[in-house]
Amino acid sequence: MRLTEEQALQDNMRFANCNTLAELKYCGRNIPHRKSITNDEIRFYAWLCRSAVSMLKEQEAVKPRVSTVEQRCGNCNKVIEMDGWKACPWCGKPILWEAVGRSVK
Repeated sequence: MRLTEEQALQDNMRFANCNTLAELKYCGRNIPHRKSITNDEIRFYAWLCRSAVSMLKEQEAVKPRVSTVEQRCGNCNKVIEMDGWKACPWCGKPILWEAVGRSVK
């Protein structure tokens, strides 16, 4: 079964109120015991996987934009200090200082 973009968007609206983490925990425990699965359940599991990937991407560290004067967050482009910040104080994205040759204590 291959989902179209339109079906994926419909599923995003349809399952918007679902708690991704809770559903993943439930599926992890109960899917191995299933004897059959419906197309509707397959669409739900596909939505669940897309949501999980999206959540993981939100946690990926970003490279800062560094100039001779200042450092900016690679996500929100706000000025950040390298005073021990491991994440941007504005948007919360982890900052990958190692990418510019600096380390954080």
